[in-house]
Amino acid sequence: MIITVYRYDSEFANVEDAASLLAPLDSEQRARCTEYRVELPDGYTVERTQSGEEAIFNAHGEYVTVCALKNGIALYDGGYVPLKMAKEYTPATVEQLRKKLGLRQIDLADLTGISLRQIQRAENEPDYVKNMSARNFVALCDALGADPHELIK
Repeated sequence: MIITVYRYDSEFANVEDAASLLAPLDSEQRARCTEYRVELPDGYTVERTQSGEEAIFNAHGEYVTVCALKNGIALYDGGYVPLKMAKEYTPATVEQLRKKLGLRQIDLADLTGISLRQIQRAENEPDYVKNMSARNFVALCDALGADPHELIK
């Protein structure tokens, strides 16, 4: 599960930065805040507390604290559990990526060994790329310089 954590820079040199699931409330807080998208490890969940705020709980249902460390964000669950930055992909179409490279459809067909008709279908039929053969899909990703996740969202 990917969650958003906000790191608040301390105004004071001797006070640690803070991390929270709560978004900044005003422009002053936003100015001191950095937003992180992180992956929550298996066994941890985000749930609403009785007061209505979101909190993180471990597999035993115990509350876990979000912490700002010098090199990132972590959970404190009897010890620090570093959180990995989430990999997020922006969906892109074959046509967008092809045009970005300055290629014509026939050029892409030649580069990939995929027929011109299949290139046209990949551009015009949203689910066609998801149903391509693995060989053609890999050839298309390689030619476009695309991460596979970009094309199958």
